Amino acid sequence: MKGATTRSDREHRRFAAAAVAAAALAVGAWSWAPPVPASDEATYRAAYEAAVAARKAAAEVGFEWRDIKKTLRRARKLAKNGGEYTKAVELANQARRQGELGQIQAEEQEAAWRAAVLK
Repeated sequence: MKGATTRSDREHRRFAAAAVAAAALAVGAWSWAPPVPASDEATYRAAYEAAVAARKAAAEVGFEWRDIKKTLRRARKLAKNGGEYTKAVELANQARRQGELGQIQAEEQEAAWRAAVLK
């Protein structure tokens, strides 16, 4: 029959929709940072130091994300050259969150490896 869908087709579509939704949530989770009110240099320095610490912790477990250093450089440049502390704090918070998620990813990968290999 033309236009008829099989159970396999429906399951495939359901799986594809779930995969797309999961991917969208994952992208939103790592890139989202709470809104930052107008910031000053002290707020920027605190956010930057927290981001550096999170990056180092993620690097220690081998899951430093690709763009963390680039994001920190952009934050430092904005604060130093333009005094745009609000945007610099947003970028530092984004880098901090990526560092935290890198640490979480390391823990999850360790658990998945243990479950798959060390049965």
